[in-house]
Amino acid sequence: RLLGLRASPPEYPGLLHVDFDDRSIELSGAWPVGRHIFADGLVLMRELGAEGAVFDIEYMNESPRGVNSAVLERDIPARFDAELGYLSRSIVDLFSAVSAGMIPLEEAEAYVADLAGLAEAAKTTLLEEVGSIVRDNDEYLGAAVRLFGNAFMGVHYELYPDPTIPSELKRYLMDRLSLGNVTVTGSGPKQAAEIRPSIMPILRNARSVGFTNVPIDRDGVQRRLDLIVSHENAFIAQLGFSAALRLLGEPAIEISDRAIRLVAAKVPGKDPRDIRIPLTENRQVLLNWPHKEYNDSYRHLSFSRLILHDKLFSDLETNLVSREDWGYLSLATDDSGTPVTDLLAYARSLREELLADETDDERREGLFEEYRAVREHILGVLERFLSAETERTMLDEVGLVLAEPALSPQLRETYRIISEDLPVFFDRTRTLHADLVTLRRELSADLSGSYCFLGHTGTGTTDIGVTQFDQEFRNVGTHTAIVNMIVSGEFLDDSPGWIPVLIAAASSFLLAFIIRSMKPLHSIITGVLFTLGLTAAISAVFVVTGTYVGVLTPSLCVLLVFITMTADGFLTVESEKGFYRKAFSHYLSTEVINTLVAHPERLTLGGEKKFMTAMFTDIRGFSTISEQLDPESLVRLLNLYLTEMSDIVLDLKGTIDKYEGDAIIAFW
Repeated sequence: RLLGLRASPPEYPGLLHVDFDDRSIELSGAWPVGRHIFADGLVLMRELGAEGAVFDIEYMNESPRGVNSAVLERDIPARFDAELGYLSRSIVDLFSAVSAGMIPLEEAEAYVADLAGLAEAAKTTLLEEVGSIVRDNDEYLGAAVRLFGNAFMGVHYELYPDPTIPSELKRYLMDRLSLGNVTVTGSGPKQAAEIRPSIMPILRNARSVGFTNVPIDRDGVQRRLDLIVSHENAFIAQLGFSAALRLLGEPAIEISDRAIRLVAAKVPGKDPRDIRIPLTENRQVLLNWPHKEYNDSYRHLSFSRLILHDKLFSDLETNLVSREDWGYLSLATDDSGTPVTDLLAYARSLREELLADETDDERREGLFEEYRAVREHILGVLERFLSAETERTMLDEVGLVLAEPALSPQLRETYRIISEDLPVFFDRTRTLHADLVTLRRELSADLSGSYCFLGHTGTGTTDIGVTQFDQEFRNVGTHTAIVNMIVSGEFLDDSPGWIPVLIAAASSFLLAFIIRSMKPLHSIITGVLFTLGLTAAISAVFVVTGTYVGVLTPSLCVLLVFITMTADGFLTVESEKGFYRKAFSHYLSTEVINTLVAHPERLTLGGEKKFMTAMFTDIRGFSTISEQLDPESLVRLLNLYLTEMSDIVLDLKGTIDKYEGDAIIAFW
């Protein structure tokens, strides 16, 4: 709760949550979500300017092979049309030639054999094309990760060894993706018994990796985590920390028992400087969470918008191709006369080459810029083509054809259908284009220059934790908080364990000295105020400096001291009061005894100088009376007399000094 008293850390604007939420699951069409969905999203993110991609999704196991929907829906029908159409035309041409006498019947057999060969070739081609429907989604995602170039994938450290993990995966991880340029003094990072990596197609193409483990305190709240663990003399970073190192220019790392120092870190927009990350006594970092719920912290983008973008682009292409044979696209060309359908095919071929293993990295970078430019060029060509002027021109041409009196009924019906279809086609295509361009502009504004953190955030996800500010915080936000904390320099720290003990001892002695001579009530008030003041002071230190000093030990010690001393003082005072009442109840009035009890300091040697009234009483002829009575009767007489006289004196608030035989000496 003390964290809520501090200002929320400033949010670095270059961080973006890309949430795979309920809408994303709905648009993806299946659960579990195929890895090709993330692959397509990753390619689009790169196209629209994303700087980094941090996957809080672990790919530890191979996935089932998937169906390449683009091949199934576009390439297969086109290939069937081409192959079977050619075969069909060849058969028609052969029969027409035989029927017209151009080929003698006895020679037709040779041509039939040629047709059989064409059919066999078409069969082979179609089988190969159908085979391409099946896609290895793991390899496909790995290719997208390689294309993106700055993707960080999740691993998991284990507390116990696991002999089932393939040794080549572990060796690749340790040799290629562990942290370099690390210096350790002291006991070093936590030792992990095992590291469980991603599968090889993804692992070998990642920029780096990071573990996703998030320890939880005993009350269920996430407050701290490890930034680095050690395994087999190699160092593995936490996922968010791994991304932060890349963002900061991959500085040298110096690890001590109480801090991690990033040497000459290049914080965006600032000069290089060392960053000291304080660690707790168990070598973990305290998380400085945003003071908000997950959905309100940092920027957010639904992954569904990436899926929607690709769907709009696919629908736009389908809408165009569906009318290519109708002649609608004759004007859909760029300034060089290249048809838009050729541009679309070229963009697809560029994408295939970009994702191919054979393409080297240098060529891939050049191809990607060309791919991005071609896609933008296509949208520009379509914007000009879909203008109202183009639509009017085409409708006018159709109108001129329909105005021809010699037009055959069959052609007239065809052009009538075209005249009705053209406005519908333009309206539909124009809407798709406008929606796509708007969405690309919005996505580009969100993605450009951003480090994107991808994770499952839908209703059914179990990847949820608890922070001081959100009971259902999506754990992908943990990595964002780490990066933000390091870039902003807003760290939390805790003091060594001896500091609270020292404060407790000093505060206890001080309080004991203050209340040692106080009355119980004053002692209680002082003790409570002192405890509250001490707690407030320690809390203020945390609020101002971010350094947490354990408040429980000092507060309990101070509380115990003042309770003990107050109780002891109370018992002592009550004992003294009892003594005073017992000692003086026979001689002093109740009021005087109460005064002495309330002010025991008045019982001092030397007395007190003041005006007083004294009374001396004696029984006249007592000696004669005593000679006439036996001892028992005399004692009864004196008791009766002295009791009555004493009651009168005490009722008048007098003080009986002494009894001498039958005499009473009293004063007021």
